[in-house]
Amino acid sequence: NTIKTKDLTEIKYLYNQRKNKQFSSKNSLRKIIHQDFDFFTTLFPVLMVNPTVCTSILPLQENLFDFIILDEASQLRLEDTYSSLLRGRTKIISGDKHQMPPSNFFGNETIFWNENEEESAEDFLAESKSLLEYADDANYRSSYLDYHYRSLHPNLIQFSNHAFYQSRLIPLPEKENYQAVFYKNVDGIYKDGTNEKEADEIVHFIYSTEKINDEFPGIGIATFNIYQRDLIFDKLYEQAYADKTKNEKLQSLLNKGLFVKNLENIQGDERDIMILSTTFGKDETGKFRQFFGPLTQEKGYQLLNVIITRAKYSLYVFSSIPEITFSAFEEELSQKGNKGKSIFYAYLSYVKACTENNETQKAFIRTCLQKNSQQFAASKHQQVSIFKDQVFAELQKQFGENIQQNYALGGFVLDIVLLKNKQPYLHIDFENTQNYHAEVSYRIKLHQQKIVEQYNIKTYHLWSYNWWKDVTKEIELIQSY
Repeated sequence: NTIKTKDLTEIKYLYNQRKNKQFSSKNSLRKIIHQDFDFFTTLFPVLMVNPTVCTSILPLQENLFDFIILDEASQLRLEDTYSSLLRGRTKIISGDKHQMPPSNFFGNETIFWNENEEESAEDFLAESKSLLEYADDANYRSSYLDYHYRSLHPNLIQFSNHAFYQSRLIPLPEKENYQAVFYKNVDGIYKDGTNEKEADEIVHFIYSTEKINDEFPGIGIATFNIYQRDLIFDKLYEQAYADKTKNEKLQSLLNKGLFVKNLENIQGDERDIMILSTTFGKDETGKFRQFFGPLTQEKGYQLLNVIITRAKYSLYVFSSIPEITFSAFEEELSQKGNKGKSIFYAYLSYVKACTENNETQKAFIRTCLQKNSQQFAASKHQQVSIFKDQVFAELQKQFGENIQQNYALGGFVLDIVLLKNKQPYLHIDFENTQNYHAEVSYRIKLHQQKIVEQYNIKTYHLWSYNWWKDVTKEIELIQSY
């Protein structure tokens, strides 16, 4: 639409594009928005604000926007976001109930607890209802994300996948064969809330870090309490002050996002390399007390889940917890389920198994996690149909040993693959048997095809109608790849 000259002049005044003696002060964003909201949203149809800004500057009007999206809803308190919900005609709430709930989300308060009492700090997780809980209680329609993108190696996410997400997530396969998870038994002494030997090992590791493709990786360090966090910080800077080369390396790592945080303050962060200092261990008398503060609470597993899913490339666990103690995780899991110190012990056993490439132990841990998961359901990607078996039997006549059914590729289970030199080159994909809308199902297929192609595997979509109509023609099309 054409804007009249007078209207254009007023707009320039309103948007601080023109000033004179009469209009000398700048208009605030709040005034600009309230003066002509329709025109403002024509210029800026998509607004990204936090709940506080939304409440402060946007008109309190129901259905003000067509859509309102609230991300990280497990971290948002209902009372801080309810007025934001009113402003949206369609409300989309995104979050993960297995991640941290609100804990002074809009403040800087740090959480402390008495480590000598296993059940202390009962309010370490906020007692107020989160927005995500509200949406669940209000029967909002749920939709789950299937694909996990952060982790570049399946071992970085598979523990949480089996323990908390009912084996529903599909992690992408690694693009290179490498070890992603490392366990280091430090056997340090736990004294006055710190473990100096673990801190020394981690600081040595940091200063031994090499560049990858001429750049230092982003590194995050998580500790089990604030005292260990401060100790690692002090040791990093102590060595940097004494050595110019280390000082330059530390500055480079800080520029790449190096941080040291205690578990409760790590929500939302991610780094190429994550380091976990489990901190606790035997005391000077050789006694090990199994008091892990908030981790032993009812929802303490969320703390663990947050840290072990932050790594993109690799994760290192430095621990002084006796192996004989955490190796007894099976009985703990059967008694208490996937939470508290039982899930923590299972994770330490998992990391150790990954480090030792012990596939038998990894499979055993996975079975224990699935058995004790309250809502475990068999993976939908492992369904076997009579039709798939019949197609496989027919194609096996043509390709012999160069064909495989239910081929595992990261978190994918490919229906049928054809092999060359024992490497897959063609994925034969069948119709989706899940209860998806046709358009959604087709989009899922295209998305999976795009991902699989990154590993030099082409996809052939086999439709049952075409197969039964002309089996010979379908086989010829498959052979042409």
